[in-house]
Amino acid sequence: MSAADQYSIQQQQQQTNLSTKHHSNCNFITFLIYDGYEYVITNNNKNDDDRMQSSMPFISTTIESNLYDCLSLCRQRDDCNGINHNGHHCQLIINVDDDVNRLIKSNQSAVINIHAKKICITDHNGNCAGKPWAFETVIGYTITYPIYFHNTVVKRIMIKNIPSVQQCSEQCLNEKNFHCRSVVYNEIDQHCILFNMNRETIGFSSTNRIKKTGLKFVPTTPFTQQVHYIENKCIEEPKKFCDLRKIKKFKLKTADLIKTNVNTPSECRELCLSNSVVNPCKSFDFDSTIGICRISHLNEASTLHMIQPYIYDEDVTTFEISTCYNITVLCQSKEMKIQIETSKLFNGKIYAQNRPRSCMNDIMNMLNFELSIPYTDDYNATTTTTGNDELVQCDTRQPTPGRFTNDIIIQHHDLVLTTKDLALGIFCKFDLQNSSIAQVDLKIQGEISTDKLKGTAKLPELSLHLVDEMGKDIDEVSIGDILRVQIRMSDEDTYGIFVRNLIAKDNQDSNNNFTLIDNKGCPTQMRMMREVRLFNENGKTLESYLEAFTFTGGSILVIQVEVETCLDKCKPKRELISSDLKINADINVKQYEDANRTFTLKAFDSFLAPYQKISMSSKNYLCFEPTHLFSEKSSLPKTTSSVHIY
Repeated sequence: MSAADQYSIQQQQQQTNLSTKHHSNCNFITFLIYDGYEYVITNNNKNDDDRMQSSMPFISTTIESNLYDCLSLCRQRDDCNGINHNGHHCQLIINVDDDVNRLIKSNQSAVINIHAKKICITDHNGNCAGKPWAFETVIGYTITYPIYFHNTVVKRIMIKNIPSVQQCSEQCLNEKNFHCRSVVYNEIDQHCILFNMNRETIGFSSTNRIKKTGLKFVPTTPFTQQVHYIENKCIEEPKKFCDLRKIKKFKLKTADLIKTNVNTPSECRELCLSNSVVNPCKSFDFDSTIGICRISHLNEASTLHMIQPYIYDEDVTTFEISTCYNITVLCQSKEMKIQIETSKLFNGKIYAQNRPRSCMNDIMNMLNFELSIPYTDDYNATTTTTGNDELVQCDTRQPTPGRFTNDIIIQHHDLVLTTKDLALGIFCKFDLQNSSIAQVDLKIQGEISTDKLKGTAKLPELSLHLVDEMGKDIDEVSIGDILRVQIRMSDEDTYGIFVRNLIAKDNQDSNNNFTLIDNKGCPTQMRMMREVRLFNENGKTLESYLEAFTFTGGSILVIQVEVETCLDKCKPKRELISSDLKINADINVKQYEDANRTFTLKAFDSFLAPYQKISMSSKNYLCFEPTHLFSEKSSLPKTTSSVHIY
């Protein structure tokens, strides 16, 4: 018997008993989860912080109990009103009147406490069947958004005179006009506001706290415990394709489930994703030294209201499910239509890989979007196809009669292709009238040349190097690889150098360019390229870190950087005399297939930016306009080597 079947049997057995404590129309037993809180029994005649010291209605289970077993124990008992769980101990709350002598208290400690309140709800459509709980709650938080998002990005309905948090939650669960993902309930005015957004769709994390506009999940102002934010966990979200975000050396304080004798991160990943219905999994961590895999329904987005939910662990790597997609291919009479549903608001584009400009769709702030790809290019069939023909091209292939194929890219950035993006192979076969999807990984591959700059006799010889973390020259890289970009100089005793205006260019479209280091030597895109610094305090070699990427539809990424030469060291003064020295290097791009490789294995760990930020000081952080530069100019040779995407 499956866990989902066991849930249904237990829920049916308890429905009659528990419904007497709630409204008579309830038909389903489930839980309301409070992450980061514990349920405390207090003395009714004293302050809420004074706990009763005797007759505490708790039953503690043995150590190392997991969350799902703890919920199951409570589900089996008619006298159980809820649980407290901290990753090790399970407390059953027995025969407690929820409205008397109670306190749901935020607890910031060495563990993450979880309180689950047992409830009987009205679920008209049976959406909660098999789910371990129906709702997750945060006290004192709400969703805010700019007014121009109303009825475009955000769907919102206010319902007045709702007497309780639970009944407000049920309004969301049974809403028919749109997918209700969350509600905000105010106990004072009894207003219940339904939203189509939640913390996951907003995509809020520590890396975008400084957003000035857009959707936000924030504390109420002023903070009040009479406002409840509740998420509907019975709604079906995309889960066919999921990308992961890696967090090195940090893990959640508390896990829902701990598995031993796990050999690889891939095995741990399967434990997370394969049980996502019965055991909702949003993150997992793996300790390679002892073979421990921990699974949790929490991630960064759902722990924003907690203080330090993560702890440092040298041997652990955590993976968070970042974005998931459901992708459907409709084989129609003249075209195949690709429909995409995402778990996060999407800003970017979807396009045919070989025709990124003529066969694409720009997307802004959407959870559902599509791309139509014709089976044949739109042109006058009576004329011959020449280079002058203007075609609406998608380059759909027909390898055999009745079978049409194409490759599409789902890209999160307007200009560049990164590890967050998804490549898919699609096909329609008309004899079967069906469609299937295969995932493709992308890779930058090929020899990367070392370009040398030769000036006059008075100037030093400069060279550009792309090296790995160990300082070895790289001859093969993949999209998302972190490269060390070094500019070296032959005469470090006499001269100093300064880097500015580092620009990534698209070799196919001169209008596409991307400034990574500005005129003052400062990074403009910290997620893609870090600050320029001295390689060591005793030398003058400059270095920065770059995450490999490509432009949309491009096969070559051109990186152009200005190198200023000055006497001794480039000093932080405002006078500027340019020597017009430039380095031009072509980084080569190629596609490869590897079904077992995860996009994020080598991606820049943006979550850990506060912890892993490159050490810098006034001595090695170069971000100023230099002076004392040579005024002499020299023409510099350009060296390119090409490895194309195909």
